[in-house]
Amino acid sequence: MEEPFAGLKLSPHTSLRAIHTSAAGRVPCPRCHKTRLMYCYTCCCALDAAPAPHVALPLHADLWHHRTEHRQKSTALHARILAPDDTTLVEYPAEAAACAYGAETVLLYPSPASVAVADMPDELVARVERVVVIDSQWQKTGGMLAHPALRGLQHVRIQGARTAFWRHQSHGPEYLSTIEALYWFMREFSEARSGGKYDG
Repeated sequence: MEEPFAGLKLSPHTSLRAIHTSAAGRVPCPRCHKTRLMYCYTCCCALDAAPAPHVALPLHADLWHHRTEHRQKSTALHARILAPDDTTLVEYPAEAAACAYGAETVLLYPSPASVAVADMPDELVARVERVVVIDSQWQKTGGMLAHPALRGLQHVRIQGARTAFWRHQSHGPEYLSTIEALYWFMREFSEARSGGKYDG
């Protein structure tokens, strides 16, 4: 099997592996005091026993998390923990009404009207400052897409990526987890904006 992370410059993950072999295991979150393992999915923060690297993204990402999705299973929260300065978690539908987007925002969704990131016109690449990513099961996306804040946004899609996530979708390997979709979008967008090749 192909190594999915070959060629990537990753932070050491020895502290994460150590948690599984230590007696400590779950620890209280310093904010909500609930017992968690590695990170708190309520507060979206890494715990001291598992320090997370700080990642800077090339543009801001709004992560629309459907209220019926279990937060402890959501990979959108991983993006929020790793890139807190460049991500916003939007709880749908409660917080969606406060969102207002314009021509500087695109929606990552593979609709028939979507354009591949690699094929985005130069003027669109230049003006984009924000991407909206939907975090829900595929059958729930229809209602989210109909929300007034998302209507009229340019849909964009990634191409050729296959999941490396252990909890894969039953639809097929091209259906990615939220964190994978965000990673591939940011990677392809960075290449489109810089004209260079991603270096890992």
